[in-house]
Amino acid sequence: MPRLDSKLTIVVGAALLAAACSSGGASADAGGGSSGGGTGGAAASGSGGSAAQGGTGGDATGAAGQGGSTGAGGAAGSVGGATGSGGAGGDACPRTGVAGAAGGGAGTGGSEGGTGGTGGTGGTGGLQFTLVSPQKYFWTVECGASACYALRMGNTAAYIYLDRLVNTATALDDFSTGLGGNGLSGLFVDGADGVYVTAPSVGVFYRAATAASFAMIGNPLTTAPTARNALARDGNGTLFVATPTGVVALPPSCGSTFAPVGSGLTFAYAVVTDGTNLYTASRSAKVLRGGTGAWTDAGSNGPTNVGDVVLDREGRLYALSTATSREGVYRLAADGSSWQDVTAPLNRADFYNGVNTNIAFDSQNNAYLLSESTGNVYGDTFLARLSPGASSWTTMGAPGFPIGDFSCEWLAIDALDRLVAACSDGLFRSTPLH
Repeated sequence: MPRLDSKLTIVVGAALLAAACSSGGASADAGGGSSGGGTGGAAASGSGGSAAQGGTGGDATGAAGQGGSTGAGGAAGSVGGATGSGGAGGDACPRTGVAGAAGGGAGTGGSEGGTGGTGGTGGTGGLQFTLVSPQKYFWTVECGASACYALRMGNTAAYIYLDRLVNTATALDDFSTGLGGNGLSGLFVDGADGVYVTAPSVGVFYRAATAASFAMIGNPLTTAPTARNALARDGNGTLFVATPTGVVALPPSCGSTFAPVGSGLTFAYAVVTDGTNLYTASRSAKVLRGGTGAWTDAGSNGPTNVGDVVLDREGRLYALSTATSREGVYRLAADGSSWQDVTAPLNRADFYNGVNTNIAFDSQNNAYLLSESTGNVYGDTFLARLSPGASSWTTMGAPGFPIGDFSCEWLAIDALDRLVAACSDGLFRSTPLH
């Protein structure tokens, strides 16, 4: 399913050290006639963490690269003629986490040559965050095709500025013209880099990518939301807003008044759409099938105290719960029947005590989440990843990333597969994930 305008986010602060790619060894010399055959070199194992060796091709060993998992040993060559040419060991690129390629094939001299070793498996040790903003308090961040946008606190305890981080830039520029100093909360970026923001007790503002200023759209919303993930847009251009009294919609061709959507809903905190159905966080996860009728529970045995819902790139729904003894991450089955708890091995305490988290998905549908450990605001931050279809997260350490009197509020992923974290000490962007 193509990516929809709806987004899921997660809060995390993390940093992992960068590492250059390491190449396997060069090929062995080509053989001659039909004397004894050569043997391919064995691959040195890469060690997880600080250093992983490249594989051995023939009899030459590649240089060590940083941060790989254990690599497989190379197979021995068969006895044949003169020494065959071993294939080159695969590259191990710790920055991307891509495994080294297999070694070369048969020798060129006798009947069969040696086989080169396999390079060490790359790890995630190359991921590193860089501060790309002033050291201000950022509330939320969302990314479009050409830039990311983040809400920033002003001189008072209100988020009144919107900054833009262009994909090719290393610093922010102000994008707040037309917002008039209103306190801001929700943020959404559509497929054309049009930006929507909500101002509580005021309404919704919109700015096209090429426009000079924001302008209010629709009628004023005195119940405009305070949630970060309160805006969604379908393929027809209809804008949906989650408000304290339910979900309202503004179709592009039906005037300028927001109208209630569905029945049986008295509160909505977040809203997403898969293009056909609407989903919202209304204490539990609710669905409005076909966009009309009555809101009902999304699946059976669903989580309660749901603070956020999000769809992955295949259209599967995730929910974050803060319910006592059931805190964590939940995923709805592909057929929409029931929920699966996919929190392990994360601590349930990571999802309560005022810690804000969201989930963001990269181009390969891996899920990422940022939080403070054991639910302590300003505690040690960590980054976790969930592979597509998996039920267990992998935690990724954060050496060098600011901790202590520091908190991260929201996570997004830009068009170049870089994590962007909105934190109390600034906006941080990572090196590419792949």
